[in-house]
Amino acid sequence: MDASKYEANQQDEEELSEMLKQFFARAKKTYIESAQIDLSEDKRSTLETYLKDFENRNADEIVKDVTRVLFPPGRQEQTSVYGIPTYNGGSVESWMEEIIFLDSYNRNTWPLLSEMETQWKANRRRASDILKELNGMVLKGTIPAVWFVI
Repeated sequence: MDASKYEANQQDEEELSEMLKQFFARAKKTYIESAQIDLSEDKRSTLETYLKDFENRNADEIVKDVTRVLFPPGRQEQTSVYGIPTYNGGSVESWMEEIIFLDSYNRNTWPLLSEMETQWKANRRRASDILKELNGMVLKGTIPAVWFVI
């Protein structure tokens, strides 16, 4: 490889590394938020069922059902035993999707991302290789594409 191609590749790798720094900062922030959530498989399955039935039911009914599952009676008003943020209005469907995303992120996605970051920082993997893998995760819907917007 001639020197000019090497310099271009090196410059590309530095730009990609900067993109990864910002990406992993967002990923860490999401992990901190998701680490509060601790849904059992049963509760998660119930929430997913409510989400699938969302179009066929009244949103107020779903809020009541979800509240009953995630914020059991006898607890302080609107205090979840599972670390779920309370519903403060807006789209009920989006709120439920966010809960499911954060639970899945904490259990499945964050450990993978954390390992990628460790390998990248230890120079065991190149930024371009990691970004290719992350692109696949975006295509599968595992991580949001907006995390790559600089």
